[in-house]
Amino acid sequence: MARIAEPATRVEQRGRLAVLVKRFPRLSETFVLNEVLELRRQGVDLALFALLDPAERVVHPEAQALQPEVSYLRSKDGRAGWTAAVGEALPVALRHPLGFLRGIAFVIGRHSAAAARHFVEALVLVRRMENQGVTHCHAHFAHGPAAVAEIASRVSGIPFSFTAHAKDLYTTLPKNIARRVHRATFVATCTEANRSYLAATASVPRDAIVLARHGVDLDRFAAVDRNPVAGRVLTVGRLVPKKGHTLLIDALCTLRSSEVAFEWRVVGGGPLLDELRKRVADAGLADRVTFVGARSQDDMANEYAVADVFALTPVLLDDGDRDGIPN
Repeated sequence: MARIAEPATRVEQRGRLAVLVKRFPRLSETFVLNEVLELRRQGVDLALFALLDPAERVVHPEAQALQPEVSYLRSKDGRAGWTAAVGEALPVALRHPLGFLRGIAFVIGRHSAAAARHFVEALVLVRRMENQGVTHCHAHFAHGPAAVAEIASRVSGIPFSFTAHAKDLYTTLPKNIARRVHRATFVATCTEANRSYLAATASVPRDAIVLARHGVDLDRFAAVDRNPVAGRVLTVGRLVPKKGHTLLIDALCTLRSSEVAFEWRVVGGGPLLDELRKRVADAGLADRVTFVGARSQDDMANEYAVADVFALTPVLLDDGDRDGIPN
């Protein structure tokens, strides 16, 4: 079961701490970047791992500086990449024969292609962690990264922990969440609602889940003077269904009907861009709305400084996807 007495002492252990994420660098995951930077500031020896590179066009400068040291478990080279991964995995099977068999048995019991993929990734992770002197692995997100960390732990005995956030938590099978909570050294999450859900799903006390709220570097924003433009509404978020941009368009139509002056700036990129632009045009709001696109944290300080109102309307989707807390 999750054991989290005095969790702050765990980063002081001997050896290196591995931090495993699904994608890096990811523009929207400032909370992961900020945590890595703060751990580094506190002197924690980190090894960074990611399942894949999202190849986003806009990257935070701080993340770009870290990228050369990130070890990617999944190659972008297709089959050739998996061939290389299997080659890396074989020495692990030889070094941990019983753990390898435990991993095989675990994967067979999952009956899924994803589990088989995570098994290969876990073997690669074990090899690279052991080569780098890693003694603990912390995964961000309760789905893929935590699954890989769990299998790696079953094979090698390297303990793992994970942080649950939003989509990863509520779209993962409850039985998988419960098992990972019980096998992890500790589990953290960013909201009280998530904490309650994790505790209920795994049948553990709420105190067995660490509440680690996401922090904000206030200095980044304090350095820019506030000079709000009257009526400027600012929304920051990926252009995906759970952010609820369509609700804001409806709200802006109500403002226009009430003859309230406004302009709406939408910062973020995503698959709904064309759909939202059409909806804005159909509503007769095109002259009041600007889709700014993706921006770095440095650019955002200036956007917030001139905004009159910040608005965001996240929604709960049918598959359980939601925001844990907008960042």
